[in-house]
Amino acid sequence: DNVKRNYTQSTSCHKTGEWITTKEPTTEEYGELQLLCYRCSEILETKQIPPVLFTATENSVVDKENSVVFSSASACETIEEIIKLSDNTTYTVSPSISSDKLQILGTGSIITIYKDGEKISEHTIIIKGDLNGDSVCDVLDVASAELCRSNNKIPSANECYAANGTASESININALQSVVNTALNKG
Repeated sequence: DNVKRNYTQSTSCHKTGEWITTKEPTTEEYGELQLLCYRCSEILETKQIPPVLFTATENSVVDKENSVVFSSASACETIEEIIKLSDNTTYTVSPSISSDKLQILGTGSIITIYKDGEKISEHTIIIKGDLNGDSVCDVLDVASAELCRSNNKIPSANECYAANGTASESININALQSVVNTALNKG
């Protein structure tokens, strides 16, 4: 009396893959992440990404890794020319140049971001070519870049960022040329 029986065991054949961003968040809308099966690409789990606290305007780029907001906008009068904030997000600004009658948002200004009253982050504004923090790229910035390039002045991180467009430790001939072109409105 040998009886053969076939048993089918139900086991999960899914192998967890990686989380994939299927929709980037904006300042107004949630984004979405999906966890896919490595083997069959079936969606195993979905999560929402909260709206971002702020985004760059068309004149700006946010470098969250280096806590920098890089802008090509010159003579900025308001922070809204550089970033767009989400709801319930506020900011304070420490201008690069400040007096009783004047506040300038140039290279070196600090934006402090708050969400529902709680401090979230700080970012330094960098204006392309504006080495001296007056919010414009002009002959004074060209002279400063040349002093740094010729090793007659040690550049600050902000000056390097304004000249090079990236975090670096020096200003070379290419960065000097970029500052010259920006001052001449060619770059």
